[in-house]
Amino acid sequence: MLTSFPAPITACVFGASGGIGAALVRALVQSPAVSLVHAGARTLPAPAAKLRPFRFDMEDEESLIQAASAIGHVDLVIVATGVLHAEGMTPEKSARAQSGAAYARAFAINATGPALIAKHVL
Repeated sequence: MLTSFPAPITACVFGASGGIGAALVRALVQSPAVSLVHAGARTLPAPAAKLRPFRFDMEDEESLIQAASAIGHVDLVIVATGVLHAEGMTPEKSARAQSGAAYARAFAINATGPALIAKHVL
């Protein structure tokens, strides 16, 4: 794993509390090629030897700027965020279930947020 990077590397996972993000964090922490993992989520994991948790909000660019500043240089960034349903949002199963507000929020979280992470972390 991670053989294309010179070891050791520092990694960062945005969305570390979701199923995919949490699994990636576990794998990175266990990898001897990784010296430090920054794990960002709304619900933070407990800090550990190679784990540094941080909070962020995909709908708040200032929180992404603050997270990027706190993280500093990283060799690998993984964005494992996304939303299909949340408070006031459900998957569109019919034309009647569609709403501009739900589309705008989904786009902000699923497209704009990852682009802003790239802007501020890279």
